[in-house]
Amino acid sequence: MAESDAEKPTRHKGYGMFEYEMHQERHAELIREAERSRLLREVREARKAARAARRSARDEGEGRVSTQNTQGSQGGTHGGSQEPRRSQYAPTA
Repeated sequence: MAESDAEKPTRHKGYGMFEYEMHQERHAELIREAERSRLLREVREARKAARAARRSARDEGEGRVSTQNTQGSQGGTHGGSQEPRRSQYAPTA
């Protein structure tokens, strides 16, 4: 038993309060950091929503152009095969 008592660090008076104060300070710091993170996330989300609203309002008047195949009856393929049409200006190999 004497060996286990020797292994324990000696605690001096006053250090318990110091550790408690350090814990309280760290706790307050973590709360401030979490609040900053929440605020930054809210700002990012608000900016993203504002951009989307501006984009939507801008595109609403002129109509959004689809990026999908809009070639009508040609369909982008020829002769029923699944290969895409080759441009008439593309060099042949």
